[in-house]
Amino acid sequence: MNKRFVALGDLIADCYYKGKEIIRFAGGGSRFNVMANMAELGYQCAVLGGRGNDEIGEILACDLSNIGVDTSNMYILPKRSRSFNLSLIEERLPDVAYICSKNSPIDGRVTWYENNSEDLNRIKPLIDQEDVIILDEVDSFSRQIISELSNDLVIDIGNINHLKKISDEEILKLRNKFEIMQLNERVATYLMERFDFKSIQEIYNLLSPRLLVITYGNKGAAFLRKNSIVIKELKKVAKEVDPTGAGDAFLSALTGYYYDCDKDLYDGFEDEAFAQATDLTSRVVQYYGARGHIHQSKKKTNAKKKELRNIS
Repeated sequence: MNKRFVALGDLIADCYYKGKEIIRFAGGGSRFNVMANMAELGYQCAVLGGRGNDEIGEILACDLSNIGVDTSNMYILPKRSRSFNLSLIEERLPDVAYICSKNSPIDGRVTWYENNSEDLNRIKPLIDQEDVIILDEVDSFSRQIISELSNDLVIDIGNINHLKKISDEEILKLRNKFEIMQLNERVATYLMERFDFKSIQEIYNLLSPRLLVITYGNKGAAFLRKNSIVIKELKKVAKEVDPTGAGDAFLSALTGYYYDCDKDLYDGFEDEAFAQATDLTSRVVQYYGARGHIHQSKKKTNAKKKELRNIS
């Protein structure tokens, strides 16, 4: 399988706050988290787009490169890095939950680009026809990709914000555009209420990807394809430290397996796909952040290499 999986657009930093103190930052953005996960799993991955002209942007690109994601075609933008702010809700500890904002909790400063600068025309020459493109929203940049490119598309819609802003007509334009579409329970519920649906099968009929997956947190997932619904229950729930990267991990393993099978949705596909997706997800939620498991794995690998060098 020679497919390359790519994410388009500008890198994003997740900044974690406790009160008004920033405690750490890490690479963010669901599509970039999928790239990190898939590269760690051994797939060929690349990010095509820009990064901020600051130390954070350099660190974000180096972090992906160290994981194995090709960042050689990224370019430096004449502005600071995009940042998304996650403030820990201390009242809910030991359960981890965050308030997410585009404004810094320290001074209220906007840390997100006021005007989206992602430039598909600049990126297009870097895209191969056989690339599989990973999307994570239906914002204007993503809808431009969907409209203008004929590549295989995979999308994870994890929140309802952009769906609320677009018309029913724009939603209908998503029909038959995707190999895999993943929704979480909240997004599925929103679509059912918006279109007055009575069952999740009607969501599939509306959007008609080749494979629709609705995730239900630690309860399991529903796999829908034409004339088929398979409900998979998660029987063994992992100890959860931070669930924020769970959906990204699920899509990463699912997408990899789908293309390993050459897109063959054979009888029983859902069983193996669910097993692989939940195996990765169970590892991800045991660490803080969407990529904590990868960095922990790298630490162990580097420690082992050092131990072997000392022995020799």
